[in-house]
Amino acid sequence: GDVEIIKKWKKYYEIQPDAEILLRIGDSYYNAGKENNAAASYRKLLEDFPASDKAPQALYSLALSERKTGDSAAAAADLEVLKGKYPSAAILPDALFLLAEIREENKSFAAAEKEFYGIWKKYPEAKIAEDALYRAGQAALKAGDYASERKYFDKLAEAFPKGAYKEGARFRICESYFKEENYEQAVSFALGFKEKFPTSPLAPRAVEFAVKSLKNLNRSEKARDLLRVIKTDYPSSPAAAKLYYEKGKKLFAGKNYPAAIDELRKVTNILHDRSAADSQRMIAECFLEMEQPDQARLEFLRVMYVYPDFKDFAAESQYMIGTIYLMQSKKKPAGEAFSLVISKWPASLWAGKAKAQLEELK
Repeated sequence: GDVEIIKKWKKYYEIQPDAEILLRIGDSYYNAGKENNAAASYRKLLEDFPASDKAPQALYSLALSERKTGDSAAAAADLEVLKGKYPSAAILPDALFLLAEIREENKSFAAAEKEFYGIWKKYPEAKIAEDALYRAGQAALKAGDYASERKYFDKLAEAFPKGAYKEGARFRICESYFKEENYEQAVSFALGFKEKFPTSPLAPRAVEFAVKSLKNLNRSEKARDLLRVIKTDYPSSPAAAKLYYEKGKKLFAGKNYPAAIDELRKVTNILHDRSAADSQRMIAECFLEMEQPDQARLEFLRVMYVYPDFKDFAAESQYMIGTIYLMQSKKKPAGEAFSLVISKWPASLWAGKAKAQLEELK
């Protein structure tokens, strides 16, 4: 294991002190999750062997260790030393990438953008060049600099037409125009994206941007046409699920319960978020309104077990199970259901209602 490897390298170091061995000791500690020990080994290398060709790697590895322990300021300082002292080091592109990430984590988005873009400019053939250019665009977006963001993503699409971000870069340009409230351009790029990448998982989201942009431009009829495109071309997409959810809510409010169930089932089949949990709750309510209490109880159980993180819906569903038992004159299971609401969700609105029900059952 890691302990035996470290012992072995330490023994070698006692016999013949060497920078390479110290580096291996540090790496072994780092791989074992002992970042403080790793940092100590890297520092010793830098102190005892300052002229070693392993010094740049030691500085980079020291920065990694410091970042892992939460000392991003020390990590950034060491990376700046590496950047200034070893401008030709092979590890420098990775070091600059790490420095840019730290800047971004500290919300220094403009500085992060500059570092990421600098990597691509200086090392266009490096393995991380494509990632660096993409991250430059992301940093610009976080800084609210939409023009720069689009510049980077344009360069990315041009420089890496078959790269990992060939779709993502174009999509981000569309998103950028939308956030900038340049709706005409957002529509143009969104529809262009769908035409160029019709099978991309991002395509329905792009069309969604086009729909929202058209609504903001007061072109409601065209927006409705595109909504139909989402349903017909991307029926299983999250974008389509949002439409099913809205339609399901309207059908539920209009008491068209069978049709509401059909729409809301589509939501639960696609999403696993709050709207899906709400859809499942409404499905249960539909069956209750349709006087199918046993099926309604099963549907409320699904809310609790499939969507436990949405505690308000879960508590309400457990309460409704209790009321269903009361409707069926099953007082004992009703009491157990109400007691469970109180024990599992004591701070909820439904706990208060459950206490009132238990009082009436006495």
